[in-house]
Parts: sequence; structure tokens; C-alpha cells
Amino acid sequence: MTRWLFIDHITPIVILTIDYCLNRVPFNVRHLPLTTGMILSYGIVNMTYTLITHNPIYKPLNFRDVMSYVWVTLLACLEIGGFIGLCYLTQWKLKKIQERDVELGTKMTVFSLEGESAAKVS
Repeated sequence: MTRWLFIDHITPIVILTIDYCLNRVPFNVRHLPLTTGMILSYGIVNMTYTLITHNPIYKPLNFRDVMSYVWVTLLACLEIGGFIGLCYLTQWKLKKIQERDVELGTKMTVFSLEGESAAKVS
């Protein structure tokens, strides 16, 4: 059972990483409040369910001891830090893609660093 839970959680991360590497998916700091809000909403649902049923969805997060809140804080910092890291990586990636587009004479870049279309950035 534990093996399948691991696979259930790692598979989407691996597939999304491959998707990010192969496609021109932009991560922008403007998207951070929405993703943080979604994770916060899930956290509230998780906490409510755990406290009402006394059955934690994730064993370390029972919300009855200090360590649970340490984990929540750590996970929140990892989410925000990881997202900001992806934003910087996206800026670097798009700059390299734009340089390649200029070198090859193509206009494949959909997004620019400033949020304008690539056709306007020359």
C-alpha cells in the first residue's frame, strides 16, 4: 500500500517536470497567490477532516502536536521557495529560447520576460 501511495505522489511530479522541460510553460510570480491560495484551501480541508475524524490524511500532520505545525510551516516555505525558484528558472529558460529563436530566425516564443508577445519583442 505504501509503495502505491509513493507512486501516486511522485508520478505527477515527474510528468510535470518533463512537461516543463519540453514545453514553454511560463511560471510567473503573479501566479504565486493563486497557487498558494489553492494549497492553503487544501490545508484547511485537510486540517478540518483530520481534527473531526481523528484520522490524519498524512500521518505526520495530526494537528495535535507542535511538530505538525513545524511540518506545515516547512512545507509552505518549500512551496513558496520552489515556485519562486521556478520563476527564476523560467526567466533563464525563456531568455535562452528567445536567443535561439533569434539565432534560427524563428518566432516560436509565445511568452517574453516582460509578458508581451514575442512578435512585439525584437
